[in-house]
Amino acid sequence: STWQEAASGATSIWLSGVVWGNERFVAVGHDGTIVHSGDGSTWQQAASSATSEWLAGVAWGNDRFVAVGALGTIVYSSDGNTWREAADRVTSEQLYGVTWGNDRFVAVGHGGTILHSNDGSTWQQAASSATTERLIGVAWGNGRFVAVGRDGTIVHSSGGSTWQQAASSATTERLLLLGVTWGNGRFVAVDRDGTIVHSSNGSTWQRAASSATTAWLSGVTWGNGRFVAVGWDSRITLSADGINWEEVSPIDHVLLRLVGVTWGNDRFVAVGDRGTIVYSSDGSTWREAAHSATSESLLGVTWGNGRFVAVGGDGTIVHSSDGSTWREAAHSATSDWLFGVAWNNGRFVAVGGDGTIVYSSDGSTWREAADSITSESLFGVAWGNGRFVAVGVRGTIVHSSDGNTWREAADSATPDWLYGVAWGNGRFIAIIFDGPIVHSSDGNTWREAADGMTSESLFGVAWGNDRFVGVGNRGTIVYSSDGDRWKRATNSATSNPLH
Repeated sequence: STWQEAASGATSIWLSGVVWGNERFVAVGHDGTIVHSGDGSTWQQAASSATSEWLAGVAWGNDRFVAVGALGTIVYSSDGNTWREAADRVTSEQLYGVTWGNDRFVAVGHGGTILHSNDGSTWQQAASSATTERLIGVAWGNGRFVAVGRDGTIVHSSGGSTWQQAASSATTERLLLLGVTWGNGRFVAVDRDGTIVHSSNGSTWQRAASSATTAWLSGVTWGNGRFVAVGWDSRITLSADGINWEEVSPIDHVLLRLVGVTWGNDRFVAVGDRGTIVYSSDGSTWREAAHSATSESLLGVTWGNGRFVAVGGDGTIVHSSDGSTWREAAHSATSDWLFGVAWNNGRFVAVGGDGTIVYSSDGSTWREAADSITSESLFGVAWGNGRFVAVGVRGTIVHSSDGNTWREAADSATPDWLYGVAWGNGRFIAIIFDGPIVHSSDGNTWREAADGMTSESLFGVAWGNDRFVGVGNRGTIVYSSDGDRWKRATNSATSNPLH
């Protein structure tokens, strides 16, 4: 009745699904992340996942793993370590769940999408899915497939190609069924408000006598003589029959979202938010996996696309979903020092030494800009008015609408070093080493502020609460509502340099 902490989770990425097969657990998640483990305790990343798309579900059958995800992505593997893309992509719809049964894989997704395949490589659309609602979970049992999803939708099929609506789903249109499994002679499906429904045949359903929770339940499995359902705030409920449930205590010191759960190798394994992986022989007590960071100097940080990204020495880039557990980027695309990073327009942009500019959609895999057009070091970058603006040595200012192709500003209004840049109140503000402040409405043509109010060097600037604030040497703090006329703070509470 005791759960133990995984020795290593191998990732801090959100994990969405987990399965047991071929003597190992395989878990999948965002950014094409795939990790595997022989015992559920020590994990390692797959050598190749064959995709960078979000993977939402994974199954084992016919001597191979199959994982499905965003934009109709399907990848498969015989060992869980080396993966290949399916031979053909028959849909661009998001796929959420996959299972094996009746000698075929069945995958379900957005808009009632249902696909099936005998080998995990070649797929075809179901002849009829019986719904246009989003389908999120799918399971095989008692001679039929059952798929569940939005608005309490439940459909079933004996062959995986022709489907029909359940005669009675015991749900309401408000429900969002997120997971389904087969065990102990019945299907069990779980919902976001803690609702649990069960059925012996997949067509006629009843509500559980008690789910023991009102927490969002995301995943459910059967093993060791019991059902285990997991959800948000580390909530876990157990049942021997799928009808009467009891809640176990939340995981010590952990309030994370658990998304997927499976049984194998005489233990349950659950996965979820922030790379969480926990395991148990009976489903009672949970702990969080440990993760590592970096020892390099970090000089800039931003938030975007559901994660923090920090940049620093020797091209170091690390990312984190929570600011506590971090992992190094898979590929930073540079060994130059990076000084600043920003997010917008669907991508991160980081800038650094010798005019280095790199960009990424996920914060993990980065590419060099096609043309950074300067060899001067860049210290700061910001987004505003439909473009990124980066600033640096000798008054260098460059701008780009996509982070890949860049142009030099027509007039930077200064030959001095620029240390930081921000956007607010309809203009960019750039701060200067031992010089005036400059501003621009478009990032291309700049002018000096009418009154900079300081002769001290400024190193950082930000916009908030209807004003810009700049900080620098000797505890200097200046502020302005328009970026043109500045005032000095009367008391900065320090005489130390502010960076």
